[in-house]
Amino acid sequence: MSSKKKIATNFTKKLIKRQKKIYPEFAKILDDCFWELANCHREKKMSIPSKFKITKEHILLAKNMIISWWDCEYGAPCIDPKRPYGNGDVRGDICRILGKKMIKIDDEEDGYKEKDLEYAAKIHEEMKIALQIFLCTKSFKIGTYEMKDRYNCNSWRLVK
Repeated sequence: MSSKKKIATNFTKKLIKRQKKIYPEFAKILDDCFWELANCHREKKMSIPSKFKITKEHILLAKNMIISWWDCEYGAPCIDPKRPYGNGDVRGDICRILGKKMIKIDDEEDGYKEKDLEYAAKIHEEMKIALQIFLCTKSFKIGTYEMKDRYNCNSWRLVK
């Protein structure tokens, strides 16, 4: 753990301890939030697979992502989190980009099949890994990739 993380962790623990005396209910909420964030971070790290298959759909979605500027601290380029593919209807945008057919939902509205929307949500979640692979390998090739070192996101290699 880095020294900054240790300082932040110790500070948070001291804050919780102090707050327990003054506001026990608030301290309980703060304590729950602290541990939930810590565990969430660990789970996210562990959820990266050591093998991943890049498909033409991943490449097509990457091509259609909206890049913007996050003006925080020094600023940084980012994928627009509200409209990553151009509209606020993320799953609908993905279905449109992937060429899924719209169906009649009722007399006034068209939409996509539920299985297409579920697939859209799944592939959108996979884009986290796909983008990491694209940037690490400096290529957009379809195939199976393997992460050689689980703790180094720059270790992705095309295996077939």
